[in-house]
Amino acid sequence: MSQLRATGLRTDSPWRQPNFDGIWSAALRSTFGENKVTCFLESKSPGIVEAVEPETKIHRPGRGEVDVFLAFAQVAQVLCKEPGLPEAIEAQADWTSGKWRLMREPFATGSGYGLVLRYR
Repeated sequence: MSQLRATGLRTDSPWRQPNFDGIWSAALRSTFGENKVTCFLESKSPGIVEAVEPETKIHRPGRGEVDVFLAFAQVAQVLCKEPGLPEAIEAQADWTSGKWRLMREPFATGSGYGLVLRYR
């Protein structure tokens, strides 16, 4: 988690105890105006990261997007060293490599979009 903090993300919430599913969760976040980069962490026990999902949320396209995507690219490079990922982030294009998958997801409201990097 310290490598993720080195990218500028800050703890949005400490590890939260599971309600019903037995999964602990935490979030690291950086905001750029109305746009943000978030990295969700999940585990069966606090302090040990078992699943991670960084994402961007671009609520105001054209405002601060460059900073958001630079922060997202830094987080992605800490997590995933696969070739082609930095170029896919820059192009905001879907990408897969092994169990890693980058997706561009438009918001249901039609205004804004996000990038999500998943490992499954």
